[in-house]
Amino acid sequence: FMSAALLRKPGKHHVLGDDIESFLHVLGWATIKYVPTTDAYSGEERAIDLCLLFDTIDFHLRGAAIGGKAKALELGGGGYPPATFELKHPSPLFRLLRDLSSPFKSRYMLEPPTDEERALVEGGDGSPDTKIKRLFVKMSQYDEDMALLETSNWLIETLEQALQKEGW
Repeated sequence: FMSAALLRKPGKHHVLGDDIESFLHVLGWATIKYVPTTDAYSGEERAIDLCLLFDTIDFHLRGAAIGGKAKALELGGGGYPPATFELKHPSPLFRLLRDLSSPFKSRYMLEPPTDEERALVEGGDGSPDTKIKRLFVKMSQYDEDMALLETSNWLIETLEQALQKEGW
């Protein structure tokens, strides 16, 4: 249940965001494994998703097993748990998984804002340039999401809010 970041880069400095992601993966695994789904999501698809997300080694590098590619792709694409996972009945647990996975889209996006993009946005002349506006939104969302993963406050608040909703 390690974070994709740690699985992709052995020796990477372990941060709180890795632990939050690990919690998300434990919850995701239990949901995919045990929550009733529609007939459209077969037992075979369930087994494949569990294997791809949690049991796959992508390759070996200098004696280290490198994995986490499927986790990073799902999280970076904003689709965690996988899009093929269809619940038989609405569940607050599914909504919680989506809420907890949302900041990881920025963590695993293919291209975080570059220094050049940041300089362009920060040094902008205030003109309504569409490219600058898009860069500003991208940069703002990235910075906001990454800040959420640096503290446990967001995780605790998200869990508390979810438990207040109907259906728990």
